[in-house]
Amino acid sequence: MAEARALSGKVAIVTGAGKNIGKAIALALAEDGAAVIVNGRGDRAIVEETAGEIRARGGRALPYLADVSKPDQVAAMVAEAVREFGGVDIAVNNAGLRRQTPFLQMSLDEWHEILSVALDGAFILAKATVPEMIRRGGGSLIGLSGISHHAGAVGRVPVRAGFRTRFS
Repeated sequence: MAEARALSGKVAIVTGAGKNIGKAIALALAEDGAAVIVNGRGDRAIVEETAGEIRARGGRALPYLADVSKPDQVAAMVAEAVREFGGVDIAVNNAGLRRQTPFLQMSLDEWHEILSVALDGAFILAKATVPEMIRRGGGSLIGLSGISHHAGAVGRVPVRAGFRTRFS
């Protein structure tokens, strides 16, 4: 990865970066020159694998386990980004729980867990990263949602809260 890339000198945190879209985003940001904090919630192996792929391609990456619904864990992750790479310029809110629990079988605790990652996590990540972005002269917050949010899906009621939901 050449240092003359568009994101050279930038630092990105990508939540849910161990697999799927998050992994692809982390790899693309690194390919464009950003140092990447590869975040996941509980599967150390997949975040280490993604970070390893970035490093194998000549990029800079740090795997970091943190639950985005926990402010103290997100603050520690941001502090590590500052310590390791000097700051944060890009925050990609991609974390989500892909539960397939039928609505009538879902507990209120599971409902809260899913929403806390999707909704609270976006707020917590922004609150933790924006001060660093301001300190560095600006930055970008990027939020993602899946097709279930827009089109609906059986067993995915929490991601559709407030929108039309299909039941079967």
